[in-house]
Amino acid sequence: MCTRGKARTALTAAAWAAETRKGDGKVTDATLACYLSLVKRASKVFPEVAKMATRSSAGKVLRFTTAKAGGAALDRELLAAWLNWAHGARNTTAKITGATTLKSALTTAERRRLSGKATSAQLKRSISTLRKHVNR
Repeated sequence: MCTRGKARTALTAAAWAAETRKGDGKVTDATLACYLSLVKRASKVFPEVAKMATRSSAGKVLRFTTAKAGGAALDRELLAAWLNWAHGARNTTAKITGATTLKSALTTAERRRLSGKATSAQLKRSISTLRKHVNR
């Protein structure tokens, strides 16, 4: 049975990218596969918009490093945030900054990612919120 983890510390997108490389991480293959299946069920972006069904495809999303804001950069932070949730390091009801909960931050970021009308500034705001307050 696949359930959320009980981690106390969240990982950055770069740390999750390292976890996707075989033999490099502390998270087992089975556990990572479990987490990816939880993300697929919880997220509207994955795997519909961004492919991440396997360790390898998730690694490609997480290893995106271009400084430009955009869909791929938001995908990276979104996937890391969802993995932190699956890992147990973040709860959807937890306040991440001010009155903003993880659930509302994820909902806003996913809505912006799925909308073809989100501005670059909106994408950057979502990337920044996830990077600074969730994936650290």
